[in-house]
Amino acid sequence: MANLQKLQNRAARIITGASYLKRSCDLLAELGSLNLEAMRQRQKAILMFKVLNGLTPPYLSEMFTHKTSFQNYGLQSSKMNLELPKCRTNYYKNSFTFSGAKLWNDLPPSVKDESSLKRFVCKLDFYTTGTSNASK
Repeated sequence: MANLQKLQNRAARIITGASYLKRSCDLLAELGSLNLEAMRQRQKAILMFKVLNGLTPPYLSEMFTHKTSFQNYGLQSSKMNLELPKCRTNYYKNSFTFSGAKLWNDLPPSVKDESSLKRFVCKLDFYTTGTSNASK
């Protein structure tokens, strides 16, 4: 993964004609792009939205369980969180079941409570970058 990120950074330098004195994250922002890890996290969040809103095959939604908490009984945000499966290895922490649920739980309720995919993506982009990428 690090090699792919280096390649993306080098491509950004070539495209912009920038020297190595300028930070690669600034170059990517200038080009309107995210680094590869941010792209993966964005796509995972979008997939989680689809899974939890019935826009994927049922076997994917069966992988997740909604968290029930008596402390937050009646609060809308409590039903939107997912149970994190118990895991003993880093290998399992990297699985879609664990990392997807963790990513979803870490999103603010204002992003998670959207009912439309398009609005969810706009709010997600604003939350993660502070700008809307609706034109992309």
